[in-house]
Amino acid sequence: MAHTYHRQCGCYSCGKAEEASERDEEMAGPYIEALKGCPTVLSEAMGELTEEEMASMAASLATGDNDKFALTMRTRIGMFVYEAVECRMDDLKCDMFTAATRLADAYGAEPLRQAVAA
Repeated sequence: MAHTYHRQCGCYSCGKAEEASERDEEMAGPYIEALKGCPTVLSEAMGELTEEEMASMAASLATGDNDKFALTMRTRIGMFVYEAVECRMDDLKCDMFTAATRLADAYGAEPLRQAVAA
């Protein structure tokens, strides 16, 4: 008898569900990366920085620690994009690929052609 998917189960149907999920994430990847590089997404992510993140970034700028500044920005933008994709998945009851492509369309974020073709 079939059961609901469980990530630690080793049965055939759970394995197929895991493979499908991995393919979905792989296909969504170029769109997620395009969202991370979109100026509008950057603007929105900047608006959601916490006081601690802002203080850390300001200190990094003041001391010339560009690597720390960039790491903080990359981390925050990545979190913002993944939260937006998860929210869209929940709202639309869809997979990651559909959510990422719809968000990319909404923001006007175009993935690199070579990334989509691969």
